Amino acid sequence: MSLAVVNVPKILSSRDVLYGKSELDSFLESARMEAISGSRKVLVYYRATDRVFFTSTGKTFWDSNVISEGDFRISYNQNGAVAILSGSTTLTYRDGSRLTISPVTGRVSY
Repeated sequence: MSLAVVNVPKILSSRDVLYGKSELDSFLESARMEAISGSRKVLVYYRATDRVFFTSTGKTFWDSNVISEGDFRISYNQNGAVAILSGSTTLTYRDGSRLTISPVTGRVSY
């Protein structure tokens, strides 16, 4: 008979982080599509003090798993390209993993 030890809190935490990354990816894609469909620039801000992402059009996304300390601003243009206006777009999560938003393409990698 063997006994397996499962660290449930760690599994749940890892799942929450992965879910948060996926939700942020969707939030950013929504901002990009809004810029394309509306033929206007859409700004996305990250405010580290309260871990909130928000757009110049009023949408917000909050992720308690992000532990990055720096704010950033990015802009999507009418073609969907992204420009990094200020700050680092590499976010660190509480499990030690990272998410990076690439300049120009806006590709999210984690």
